[in-house]
Amino acid sequence: MNSSAAMEISEHIDRLVSTDFHSRKFIIDLYGAARRQSGNIPLTYRAALLISEKVRPDSSVLFITGFPTYGDFVAEQDGPVGACMLSRVLSELLRVRPVVLTDASQAGMVEKCFMGCGFSLAGRLGEEHQVVVRGFKENTEIDFSSVFDEFSPSAIIAIERPSKNSSGRYMSMRGMDISSKVARLDDILNEARKRGIPTVGVGDGGNEAGCGLIEKEVIKFHPNGKTIASAVGTDVLVFSSVSNFGAYGIAGALAAISGDFYALPDKEILMSALKSAATSGLHNGPPKWLDPGSDGVPFELEGLVWEGIRRMIWEKVNPHYPRFY
Repeated sequence: MNSSAAMEISEHIDRLVSTDFHSRKFIIDLYGAARRQSGNIPLTYRAALLISEKVRPDSSVLFITGFPTYGDFVAEQDGPVGACMLSRVLSELLRVRPVVLTDASQAGMVEKCFMGCGFSLAGRLGEEHQVVVRGFKENTEIDFSSVFDEFSPSAIIAIERPSKNSSGRYMSMRGMDISSKVARLDDILNEARKRGIPTVGVGDGGNEAGCGLIEKEVIKFHPNGKTIASAVGTDVLVFSSVSNFGAYGIAGALAAISGDFYALPDKEILMSALKSAATSGLHNGPPKWLDPGSDGVPFELEGLVWEGIRRMIWEKVNPHYPRFY
């Protein structure tokens, strides 16, 4: 598919994944801020283009994900499910071997989420359709040299991952300090940028890794912005109403760029991943129910977002679909 067609689809994908079913104004404001940072290019297209240009076939891509929630400090389905769906698309398009870094307390649940998405587990890089999940001790300085040496990643993607504010603290959306329960994984993004490894951030609140690109706007527009604003940026930020939606949008834009509709799995794979995440203990955002879904969005509605993205790609690549003009 030519670049103009892929960008046009991505414009519509951006609008879909930034639509907030909870009607929060700061989503509109912060999407706009991220869009300006991208040179007014659709965010999902900008991220997908970077990935398609920089990620080597048969290489590894590191994902950092998992957001422990204040109180019980169990992570959400938002983040891990987006990571596994995007990993699956990258596996289909580029034979990527995904490696997931998360908190030690969340690693087992993230593994089950990826298994629900069809991946088998591996202790080290191996065959296609396998995932390596590594848990890191919370609130401890991490030396990432061994991670870079072992995996030689061609990109790092942070999806719904807490990151430090300007005071070096990790904060929840409501302004609660969760630093003692968070592994300091966002530090790998700064190291990656020093090494010339491309980085992508996906967030939906302003306190996630990558949102340092719009730190001033988070402070201005988010009700708790002065407390929670991330100070950690990435090369590209995809700001969406739900971080999983942003990850789905990147997957869709990648399929558009490649012209490969079949790289996007059926909705049943997403449903399986959400259900596996829920039964493992990952919850559905603020309500904290173990219902499948992200940030209080029920899985039926989340499935429609995924299917909407797939439909856009299908219509463009299907030569038999009638054109409107």
